[in-house]
Amino acid sequence: MVAVEDKVREAYELLVALTRRYEEARARSPARRARAVIAPLAMALFREGLPMTAVKQMDTIAPRPGPGGYLVLPLLRPGAVVHEYIVTVVGYDEIKRLLSEARSQYATELSLVRSLHYESNRFRKVYGLRVTPLDAYALKLYSLNLLQHLAGKYSAERLGFVVEHLLSRRALLAATP
Repeated sequence: MVAVEDKVREAYELLVALTRRYEEARARSPARRARAVIAPLAMALFREGLPMTAVKQMDTIAPRPGPGGYLVLPLLRPGAVVHEYIVTVVGYDEIKRLLSEARSQYATELSLVRSLHYESNRFRKVYGLRVTPLDAYALKLYSLNLLQHLAGKYSAERLGFVVEHLLSRRALLAATP
């Protein structure tokens, strides 16, 4: 069982490293200032496994203490269903900071969310990843020994597929950005 846990942690660490690499590449690109701000925010949301639309609620919801010193973030999802996401304190603080920077670059919340979706999709296309924020969330929870909070919401088969898919991309980290 230890080998499976190690593989999941390695897959999540690889995903985190790829999001960081993407942020750095976007910061160096001659893109508009807004893109240099929005890419880190999209990647921070992705690392925490949050949907890009979470930014619409970040000012109106307050996280509460959760298991293991983490935070529980209750997000209203389509169908008026509240999903409780477990987020790291560092990740939550980073998202809030980046969101305050990004808001000044966008006239409307809709354009901000659209840009976040664009960056998230571009990140996956650049690295040839078939991984969703929910996959990142499952990997994160597994790595934090909190997988029981996904019980019934995420299949073991999907987790296995995502882990193998990410580990097959190890060479991307060795490649020059």
